[in-house]
Amino acid sequence: MRRYFFATVLLVVVASSFFACQGQQINSSKRFSGIKVIFFVGGSAENPVAKLIYGGAKAAENDLGVQVEYVWSDWNADKMVLQFKDAIAKKPDAIALMGHPGDEVLEPLVEEAIRNKIIVTSQNVNLPQLEDTYFDKGFGYVGQDVYESSVSLVKVAVRKFGLQANDKVLVAGNKQKRLLGAQDELNKLGLKVEFLDIPTQLTDEEAAKVTKDYLAQNKEFKFILAGSKLGRQMAEILSGNGIKPGEIKVATFDLSLKLAQDVKSGYIGLIIDQQPYLQGYLPILQACLTKKYGFSGLHIDTGSSFIDESNIDLIEVLVKQQIR
Repeated sequence: MRRYFFATVLLVVVASSFFACQGQQINSSKRFSGIKVIFFVGGSAENPVAKLIYGGAKAAENDLGVQVEYVWSDWNADKMVLQFKDAIAKKPDAIALMGHPGDEVLEPLVEEAIRNKIIVTSQNVNLPQLEDTYFDKGFGYVGQDVYESSVSLVKVAVRKFGLQANDKVLVAGNKQKRLLGAQDELNKLGLKVEFLDIPTQLTDEEAAKVTKDYLAQNKEFKFILAGSKLGRQMAEILSGNGIKPGEIKVATFDLSLKLAQDVKSGYIGLIIDQQPYLQGYLPILQACLTKKYGFSGLHIDTGSSFIDESNIDLIEVLVKQQIR
């Protein structure tokens, strides 16, 4: 059975733990000093989402006094598996893992880690089978429910942009769980959906060219839902095809400074922010709470913040600070 905590409970957990750390230090040492965590950041040091995850994890390291080793994986699932094996061999107190390789691939390694009294928890991509099996050992999850977050994004976009049944819409990006949720919801609502599948092996430039060429022949869409990687390029793709801001409504994932600027220009109408800073901070906090007090894993959904022209000025300040 998973443990679900919504925003209010989450804030209570974070605030109470933080203030306890500040108020009950002994000989200037922090509450979780000496605990060693290996933390998977996910992407590269230049990736905007990974940079925010790293920022949250560094803040947790500094606030809590925990020792953290960071692992960068270029969002490569095979690389994560090899890195996880290496992490287990180092015998830390805890490993905060990305779930991209999936439950079946990771299960024997998670079992090995737990046998060796290493706490394992996860962030960014969930591992529902492993979480159900090992939540009492501290296996939690901090991140989006990737399928449901895209369903929520579609629902908000349909209301915001006044989309109607039989309107022609495009879903563009890699055909994975997140975009499949969007496709399913759009079909359910009776819109005419086309899916432009962008293979993961394409570079950003290649993906942008494929999309630009496709739109050059298909400009009648009322709405485009773009995957995270493609979303950061949609303003240039649209303008390159002579499409003005707002002529085709666009929604996407994963806030960045580039996307904040594209919202202000009018090319991006809606973003769902998975708040990756929390995906850095909270797994480390939870691992420490499990290690010291035996708490079970927490399941925390960070993917419900919507950004548009109404709140972008406030949010942009936090984006520049690499908090949002």
